[in-house]
Amino acid sequence: MHRYELIDAGSLARARVVGATLEDMFEVSGYAMFDLGFDLEGVAGRYPWPVLGAGDTWGELLGSWLESLGAASRSRDLVFASFTVDRLEEGGVQGSASGLPSADVPPRARTVVGLAEPPVPITTPAGWTADLTFETVPRLHVV
Repeated sequence: MHRYELIDAGSLARARVVGATLEDMFEVSGYAMFDLGFDLEGVAGRYPWPVLGAGDTWGELLGSWLESLGAASRSRDLVFASFTVDRLEEGGVQGSASGLPSADVPPRARTVVGLAEPPVPITTPAGWTADLTFETVPRLHVV
């Protein structure tokens, strides 16, 4: 179950992500970012890829994690659909993402370009949450 809520789907797509743990919230954040641009319903990742990020705060680490996922996706032409955080500590995050070639995943109307503003993870009695703001552009269709 992927716990995120789409708040606004304009040129700045806003999503609220929730995780029982900080690691879980990072994983849900990755899913939310890719689900905004592709229909991930029923997509299982077959091609794993390592993901690393660096930062001094949880927000910087989350931003670095998402930027690393986006860069790996573009360089490998993969759409990631499953995410695992293996290590998360001050200074670094390490994990992996699995996906399929982008041609095998139905696209949505908009493409996620990247984070529009730094995320700020917040701890709550139920776990962790963050509001993510992504810059998006209309998907171009080749005719």
